[in-house]
Formats: sequence, C-alpha cells, structure tokens
Amino acid sequence: MLCGNFSESREKRLKLEDVDGSAFMKALDVCRGRKDCREVALGELPLLASVADRFQMTEVTSVLEEALMGKLNVDMGTCWRGADGVGCNSWRQTPWRWR
Repeated sequence: MLCGNFSESREKRLKLEDVDGSAFMKALDVCRGRKDCREVALGELPLLASVADRFQMTEVTSVLEEALMGKLNVDMGTCWRGADGVGCNSWRQTPWRWR
C-alpha cells in the first residue's frame, strides 16, 4: 500500500479507519523496540493482538506471546489440559485470577 501504485503511497499522511489510535501507537512503539514498551498489561493484549494481526506486525505478536506466557501458571495448565475433571466449559465460567 505504501510502496506501490496505491494513492496512499503519494500522501504525506495516511488515514487508518477503524483503528484505536493508542493501541496502534503502542504497537508501533513495541515494533520499534522501545524498552519501556516491552511490558504489556493483560488488558491490552486483545486490542494489541488485533492491531498486530491487521498490520502484520510479527514483532508485536512475539512480545504479546511472551507477555501471555509469563502470566500462565500450573492451575491454568491443568485446566486447559482437562485434568481433575475440569474442562474448558467450566473454566470459561469461572473468573480469572492472575498471579
């Protein structure tokens, strides 16, 4: 879009439709490697993942994956595995408690 014969490639500004501005800026900061953006709050994960997927920001996806992996614990693993009679349906009905 920015490098071909698209009209956007000739413009100085690019208007992005249906994108949360703060999430996009945070995704750009993560993509550029800003050290203060390496920590991602769990509440930001879905929105940042959506922006990263839409604009194919693989660096952002890697940071989000690391953030999520850092929050996993044994209780969650047991639940996802279905051990102790706990399946995903009952897991979805219980509130999350992050440790």
